[in-house]
Order: sequence, then C-alpha cells, then structure tokens
Amino acid sequence: MDTHENARTTPRSRQLIVTRLAEGWTVRAVAAALGIDPKTVRKWRDRFAAEGTTGLANRSSRPHTYIAVRYITMQSGMSGRHKYKNSVVIRNRTGYRRKRIYQSYSKI
Repeated sequence: MDTHENARTTPRSRQLIVTRLAEGWTVRAVAAALGIDPKTVRKWRDRFAAEGTTGLANRSSRPHTYIAVRYITMQSGMSGRHKYKNSVVIRNRTGYRRKRIYQSYSKI
C-alpha cells in the first residue's frame, strides 16, 4: 500500500518513533523532532506494543463492515434494502444516523 502525499509518518518514521522511545526519549521530544503531534507518537507506541512491527505498517482506513446493514440483514434474514425502505425505521432500530445508513446502502 502506498503512502499518500499528505502522510506525516511512514513505516520507516514509525519505526524511528518506537526506537527513540526505547532509547529513553520522551513522547514530547520525539514528536518535536519529527514535527508531529504527541498524540500521534502515543498512537504508534501503543500499536507497536499491541501488534509488534506489523502494527507499524500502512493499513486501509476503509471500514471492514457496515454495521447498520449487517444488523438489519441479521435481524431480517434478507437484505436491508428489500426489507426496510424507510431510513427512519432503520434509524429507530439501530440508533445510527441517516447518513450512515445511506452510506451503508450504497455498499450492498
């Protein structure tokens, strides 16, 4: 997966974050040296702790499932598009916003 042009970190710089933290640098010092927010440094530190080096790789930001449609499909046994034509009914059953429901419909 390619890194997009606006990315502040790459897998190599994420490894540098982890290395510097292991050397005893503070989160703020690492963030200042790389020109990123301390929150970003903590995110990569935590991912490395949880997943190891694979956690530093690029990953898709696209959601894996669309929860509202999945919920409706499980409840009805058929596609949400055919069972419920009214987004208000779906919103009342799931608690999701109408925009999220329409986004989910466009994926089935």
